[in-house]
Amino acid sequence: MMSTTASLCAARGVTFPRLAVVLIFITTVYLCRDLYLPVTDQSRIPTSLGADAISQAGTPPSPGSDFIKNAELPSSSGLLFDHSRPPYVKSSLLPQSTVSTFDSSLPSHAATSPSSQSPEADFTCMDLPGADKVMVLLKTGATELYQKLPIHLLTTLGCTPNFLLYSDLNQTFASHEIHSAIDTVSTTTRSTHPDFELYRALQQHHSSNQDMSKLSGTGGWNLDKWKFLPMLHDAYINSPSHIDWFLIIEADTAISWLNLLLWLPHLKASENLYLGSQNVIGKSFFAHGGSGVLISRPAVAALETLRELEGAEIYDARWEGITAQSCCGDEVLARALLEAGTTLTGAFPIIQGETPSTVDFTGLHWCVPAVTWHHVSPVQVDAQWTFQMQWVEKYGWERPMLYKDIFQHFVKPYIGETRKRWRNLSKDRKIVRPPQVTEEGDGAPWNELGDEEKASVESEQACEGWCRSKGKGECKQWMWMPGRCYLGKDVRLGRVDDEGERDQGEERWTSGWVENGEELGECEQVRWDVLLKQPGR
Repeated sequence: MMSTTASLCAARGVTFPRLAVVLIFITTVYLCRDLYLPVTDQSRIPTSLGADAISQAGTPPSPGSDFIKNAELPSSSGLLFDHSRPPYVKSSLLPQSTVSTFDSSLPSHAATSPSSQSPEADFTCMDLPGADKVMVLLKTGATELYQKLPIHLLTTLGCTPNFLLYSDLNQTFASHEIHSAIDTVSTTTRSTHPDFELYRALQQHHSSNQDMSKLSGTGGWNLDKWKFLPMLHDAYINSPSHIDWFLIIEADTAISWLNLLLWLPHLKASENLYLGSQNVIGKSFFAHGGSGVLISRPAVAALETLRELEGAEIYDARWEGITAQSCCGDEVLARALLEAGTTLTGAFPIIQGETPSTVDFTGLHWCVPAVTWHHVSPVQVDAQWTFQMQWVEKYGWERPMLYKDIFQHFVKPYIGETRKRWRNLSKDRKIVRPPQVTEEGDGAPWNELGDEEKASVESEQACEGWCRSKGKGECKQWMWMPGRCYLGKDVRLGRVDDEGERDQGEERWTSGWVENGEELGECEQVRWDVLLKQPGR
């Protein structure tokens, strides 16, 4: 009988090696059962699952899990073309019940109530404390829309839960609605006023599907002043009641979202506040629009109450007349707010009208956080965004970036040696040799200058020598071209001199620095309250 069984086994090929393979297969299936069977044990939930998967499986992991600790920023080289949600960052500001998860879909920027955000919602830079309290109003123009708007959507506005885009036409950019800020201006004014020549041309180009950028430089400034008041009316009407702040910026304004959210708790949102980089025309003090204008909800509400009491149609017609007589829309906005009882609070240099390349770095600025910059190109917006994300990756969302930090990153590495074909914007002392003396001279007659001053225009070495002889308090940088020597008391980076002086042909400036900013030292504390004073009315 045994002989028969052995023969059958041999015939069917059942051998010990084959039995071993079968046992290994069964063991593998048992050990890997978690990959295909429903998960009920919380400890087996992979930390890489999204919030929806976690909520289906059971209680989410604690905020202290490795999931949050290991959250990392994408490389800075990919930020410009990254169409994913804003990066996830390590921060002690995370709500205790928040779980970081990855979601590759684009964020929604529709204004929502804070109560609609559940504790289990994905945490991004849009979820930072105070982010949902800000409505950003970005003002641009149809002729520059495609050149300047994309970088904002790919960077800062990706962290902004609530924003509105305003231009001179109703358009759609990708999935974003662009609102015309001047539709409420009367038909008569839009049809006849010379400031609206560009507007009328834009209407024709738009209706025939033409490239509106071809109309750039043909009256955008005149048209721009009509946008300020109407877009503030529109934003107030279309914003939910939980919005505390309205921030007006332009397409060439850069925002530090980090510094803005750290600054707002130092301000009283319940008061009538109107803040910006202070300018004055005649007796009118106003916040410069391109630098950024921050207005509290009560201040806007007071203005809207006056409009409602007077009647919107009558109110708007009256302010159309005022706008027609004014040079600037930001000045008109200041007058309207003043009429409603809100005066300007100067917020310079927190709100800044220069770029990191053109601003003068002094003790006044050094330990102050900069919330905005103006006259920035799309490349500079991206560079500042990238630096901010690198900063957040290192320090989290609790430590502001100061002027000192901006200087260390954007200026100091580039001022160590003399630079040819470069203008560092020195202007505090100017020596110009006859017959080139023009209005740019400092007023000292050539025959009254000393020998060293006269010699300074002969060579870059002589100009630098004159600067060094003045001492650290009087000269920190110099700028020379044949026949001219300019000195600067503060450090500026400046820019490439790619045009030269028109009256000097091919001549270009040479620039140098004798100080590198180290004398300004470290910062013991952050200066949030600098220059927050009411100018005279």
